[in-house]
Amino acid sequence: MRLLGLHILDVSLILAYFITMIWIGKRLRERVHSTEEYFIGGRRMGKFFQFLLNFGASTDSSQAAAVSREVYRQGIAGMWIQYLVLFLTPFYWFTAMLLRRARVITLGDFFTERFESKFLGGAFAVFTIFMVLLGSAVSYLVSAKTFMALTAKPASEYSTAEKWRVDSYNEYRELRNLYSEGRLSEAQRPRYQELRSLESQGRLAALVSYVKPAQFYFVYGGIVCIYVMLGGFMAAAMTDVVQGVLMILFSCILIPFGLLKIGGFSGLHAAVPEHMFWLFGTEA
Repeated sequence: MRLLGLHILDVSLILAYFITMIWIGKRLRERVHSTEEYFIGGRRMGKFFQFLLNFGASTDSSQAAAVSREVYRQGIAGMWIQYLVLFLTPFYWFTAMLLRRARVITLGDFFTERFESKFLGGAFAVFTIFMVLLGSAVSYLVSAKTFMALTAKPASEYSTAEKWRVDSYNEYRELRNLYSEGRLSEAQRPRYQELRSLESQGRLAALVSYVKPAQFYFVYGGIVCIYVMLGGFMAAAMTDVVQGVLMILFSCILIPFGLLKIGGFSGLHAAVPEHMFWLFGTEA
């Protein structure tokens, strides 16, 4: 049995996860008795929570897609698109200790106190809000695209318009490959330009999903809002704990299963060119 293209077991796991998260948020609400409890969790988080909170703050759903894309294109050197952040990690440790000892909540508060400038603190707050909105938008977009790929319609259920979008996209890919290889004929060039224009306008699609982007955004965003409103900062921290553990666990599980699928490291080296294993883009 399938629902929106997903096996009923997959749907059950997704629903169970969201229900569990909302239940945790509801339970944490019982501990919230003041604004201090809501915004900073009563300053009761220990090292374990602080570690996973920083881990969650420095990662998001878009990074997995970006790293996967670059590794597919460039090989293992593509990981540097995310490894660059590795050198910033120690600053998370220092700033966390600094804020705790300074008895302030945010860096904006720290700037206000340290430089005696409410303008500087306010400017930092505005900048942070903008970056959060931008980061959230990218994360929501990546999450929506991932979910839509998981809930793709079979070709037999396409409408006439949907079939045209997918067929035109496949044609565009073929012409694009010919163009990149320098084998695109003059007769094919006008069609390639036409399809390229349509693709840039978002009118072509590699697949058609049961779920529309707007539907996903409202449901996904609504669940997040309800959860955070219920439990405040502790709820957000608990989310980072659960998701951090799951990310580490699933990452560790994925590697042996992937290697098993392709025949171990020998199968991997046989299937992938040698230069794809160069961490720094060269043999050195």
